[in-house]
Amino acid sequence: MQKDSILHEIIGIILLLFSFIVFLSIVSFNINDYHQIIANNSVKNIIGPIGALISHLFRSSFGKAAYFIPIIFGIFGWNYLKKRQMSDALGRVFSLFFMVIALSSVFAIFGNKIVQFSGGYIGLYIKTFLVSIFGKVGG
Repeated sequence: MQKDSILHEIIGIILLLFSFIVFLSIVSFNINDYHQIIANNSVKNIIGPIGALISHLFRSSFGKAAYFIPIIFGIFGWNYLKKRQMSDALGRVFSLFFMVIALSSVFAIFGNKIVQFSGGYIGLYIKTFLVSIFGKVGG
């Protein structure tokens, strides 16, 4: 029983730290960092090259809605730390994930042409689908 409790605390702390690292990497996102990694130059992301890759992945996928991704990891970490059942958090995480997808499509509709600064590629694809069916206002 004691080992299970310690394991839950360790997993919870790791998930909370990961959510903090993801948050810092997304906050310090620089669109040129990915190209700097390819050219083997230094990056401006405060987490370093790994942070530049994480922020590039999430900002390219979800755009500005990527700021909610660390919250999802934080909820999982907090539930592990408090030794709650994961089914308690799944409803919140599920709704947050769909909110991220919905926000990325809204940012893509009303954002600019650079996908990392609007809704990401997921938002772009959803926007393209919705606008082709309903028009810009209906989408």
